[in-house]
Amino acid sequence: MAAKRWLGVVTAVKQVTTLTVGGTITIGDVFTILCGYGTVKVIAATSVAATVAIQIQAALALSGVSPEFTDAVWTVAGAVVTGTGAVAGVPFVVTSSATGTSTIVAATPTAATGPNFGDVAGNYNGGTLPVATDTLTVEANSPPILYGLTALTALLAKVTFEASSSALVGLPEFNAKGYREYRPQYWALNMTALEIGTGAGQGSAQIKLDLGAVATAVMVFGTGQGSDEYPLQLVGGASATIVVAGGRVGLSTRATEIANFASVVVGVGASVNAGLTCTHTLVRTEGATTLENTAPTLDVRNGTCKTTGQAVAIDVSGGVCSYKSASTITTAVVGPGTLDCSDLRARTCTTLTMRAGGNVYDPQKTLTIGSLVLAAGVKGIAAS
Repeated sequence: MAAKRWLGVVTAVKQVTTLTVGGTITIGDVFTILCGYGTVKVIAATSVAATVAIQIQAALALSGVSPEFTDAVWTVAGAVVTGTGAVAGVPFVVTSSATGTSTIVAATPTAATGPNFGDVAGNYNGGTLPVATDTLTVEANSPPILYGLTALTALLAKVTFEASSSALVGLPEFNAKGYREYRPQYWALNMTALEIGTGAGQGSAQIKLDLGAVATAVMVFGTGQGSDEYPLQLVGGASATIVVAGGRVGLSTRATEIANFASVVVGVGASVNAGLTCTHTLVRTEGATTLENTAPTLDVRNGTCKTTGQAVAIDVSGGVCSYKSASTITTAVVGPGTLDCSDLRARTCTTLTMRAGGNVYDPQKTLTIGSLVLAAGVKGIAAS
């Protein structure tokens, strides 16, 4: 086992991608170039490859082109259109096709690389990539980890992101140039343990990680202050566990993402949003928690928990559980604390047990109680 550190020291290199026009071109043939979600189509006005290449270069360099194409500067020489990275160390992906017997072949003779690539050995101490049973630490003054996010497959013993590091990890959903990001947004890491926000510091405003199919034990001491997105975003996992002592965390908050946790524990002052595609067997919360999927066991001890998915078994021993689902609650034990059923959805609680200090807030009379059980010393139900 080796202790690896993220250094990010490799010199940035501009990507060079070429588009070579050829084949037997017929006037009217269509040349299509794709970059991310952007598309450029050029209709051949001539059968001469070099002239068609000029058409293509002009279309790619047009000011109104899809913004994905502005990640490169486009030039032409003969029948070859060349895209050179506008910024060193920023990769782009271009594909191409043509109709009829025309051809346009994309190639990348020079790939982008640099200090922000997680798959480059030179960016780690010792000049080697982390391997199985290694630990990996991202510490103060580390550069962002933005590209090459899917290459590390070894099972690491532990990955630590220190609070002293403000390095951005992964890519935002929307690129600053105005397009939806098409490159991988999450750093895929297989690890037995993950620690976020250890030690002193403000933390990173963006850490996006894919836990793969591993039962990772996640401990979050704190996060940075994200703006448009949660500062810590996690997807993946196979019966993973997470304890959030502080900060703001999003668990597969988009419909296209999946996360799987055996348990989610949220501390006082922490905030967690678990999306519709996040599965969780046990949720225990003292902070601010939002659940969109079914929670087989929900334990609310403090703070506020809002669930729009079914909670099968609820225990409210403090704080407020705001139940915004029409699905049946099999068992609910309330007190001290509040079960809030104040929206207009009709729902049923098969067995409701009231403890001292418990309250059911149901101003619209939407809750049907199958069986009411009063704990020792409770003489009635406090409802409003």
